[in-house]
Amino acid sequence: MRAKLDAEEAAFLAMVARRRARLEAARARRRVPCGAKTRKGTPCRCKSEPGKRRCKFHGGLSTGAKTPEGRERIREAQRRRWERWRAEQGQPHKT
Repeated sequence: MRAKLDAEEAAFLAMVARRRARLEAARARRRVPCGAKTRKGTPCRCKSEPGKRRCKFHGGLSTGAKTPEGRERIREAQRRRWERWRAEQGQPHKT
C-alpha cells in the first residue's frame, strides 16, 4: 500500500515539475509592451524582445560599428573621453 502511495506521490511531483518548467518557458517567451519613454514623452508601444523587458530599439540590440571608419571613430571618442577623465582626476596619461 505504501509503495503505491509513493509512486502516486512521485508521479504527482513529476507532473508539478513539468508544469512549472512549461510555465517558466512560456514566461521567457512572453513579449510585453516596452514602455520606455520616447522623444515625444509617451511610452513606447513596441513589444519587448522575447525574455526581455524592452523592445529592440530600447533594449540594446545595437550591433556596433561594422566599418573600419566607424570603429576608428568610436576608438577616437573613447581616447578623448579617457584623456578628459584622467585630466580631471589628475592622473598621468599612460602610453
